[in-house]
Amino acid sequence: MTIDDGTATTPTRRRILDAGFRMWVDEPPEVLFAGFTVSRVAKAAGVTRATFYSYWPSTDAFLQDMLEHLRDHRPDGYDQAVASAAGKVGTAGADVVAQLLAACDREFAIIRADPALRVRLAFLSQMDDPRVAEQLRARYRSYEEIKVAGYSRVIEGWGREPRPPLDHEIMQSVFQMLGDGMAARNLIDPEAMPEQAYGFVVLALVMMLTRRIDDPRDLPQMIDQINTWPALGLRLQGQQRGHQPLVTPTLDRSTARAVAQTARQLLGTMGWSELALGEIASVMGLTDEMLLRAFGSKSGLAMMIFNLTLTERYAEMPRSGDPITDLRRMLAGMADELRRIPALTQSVVLLMAGIAAMPMPEIAVEQDPVPTLVAQVEAAQAAGQLLADLEPTDFAYSLVRVLLTENAPPVPALRSGVGLAELVLKGAGAPPPEEAPRTV
Repeated sequence: MTIDDGTATTPTRRRILDAGFRMWVDEPPEVLFAGFTVSRVAKAAGVTRATFYSYWPSTDAFLQDMLEHLRDHRPDGYDQAVASAAGKVGTAGADVVAQLLAACDREFAIIRADPALRVRLAFLSQMDDPRVAEQLRARYRSYEEIKVAGYSRVIEGWGREPRPPLDHEIMQSVFQMLGDGMAARNLIDPEAMPEQAYGFVVLALVMMLTRRIDDPRDLPQMIDQINTWPALGLRLQGQQRGHQPLVTPTLDRSTARAVAQTARQLLGTMGWSELALGEIASVMGLTDEMLLRAFGSKSGLAMMIFNLTLTERYAEMPRSGDPITDLRRMLAGMADELRRIPALTQSVVLLMAGIAAMPMPEIAVEQDPVPTLVAQVEAAQAAGQLLADLEPTDFAYSLVRVLLTENAPPVPALRSGVGLAELVLKGAGAPPPEEAPRTV
């Protein structure tokens, strides 16, 4: 408790409190653990003992106010650094990775040099004390509010959001404690915890803990792929024990499907253009050569992802009992998937145009959605809803090509209210969507 509460904001009082912070940097451990003395604090602040006693009756009271002062303390340049970083990394066309790493380096240097770091870490040892916990809670939340205000706008500007069940506040709490912990570890052992590590850890967490706003997957769904690690580990260890080569000539169907699923999951944390085959291979414990041999190209993998997603969507789609209605729903689902990730669709278009290598047929056949379309075309023919002389497979592939043309980036084809696929269906004898189906 202070003697003069009316002087709580005077420059002299603040200077004495700041001097207490500096002592945690400048004084040897035996001084700190033996307790502050009035003489040492007054000398560090450049004031007399009488001036000290005009504010506090004892060093214990001084330490209590140091804890309160810790709540409002801001290291030099911290607010400006956060605001500057948020402005730069949110700018379109900027090298976001370089800017974010540079911002993290600046923030880490400020945290590391801040004498209050030692003080709050020391008070953490008394976190079971409700008064101490209350002040530390206020301090951390004050800092986190600054970062939430800036970086939440940046994340939203990127078209991303925290991946549920996380929110912006939880993420900033994680980053705040991460900064303190890594800064302390760096001071103890800079070789084991270099300053640059902070930025890379922040980047990795941003990739994992945020999602695109059109990505419905939550955090548990993202980490569900960990369930595949034990089986993969057992297989690899078995190969090593049997002295079998880890690199096999090709992937089997189940492994190729797992690769496509993993790549699809990674698309929740990065864009298709940012995702490299090498990263997917590393996650799966495979090699770049294996993926290239199996998928032919990155575009080949794009087609596998698209086919896998569409096949799953068709399997879950409720059937109306009317063949032509169900065919239209399948085509609408395909168009929706093509528009969902434009960069992925562009890769599929390159593949269909013969510009990129195709995947091996033996791994692609299981996920191919075209046979489902062919079966639906045949059902519509049998119901008299399409011309009887159509070749179902050729017609189904024609519909796929039309949808690719209409929905491929950079912009969908101009149309006058009726999709190209609907025009093709009309030419093939299909009744309009609003009419009852014809039978023979």
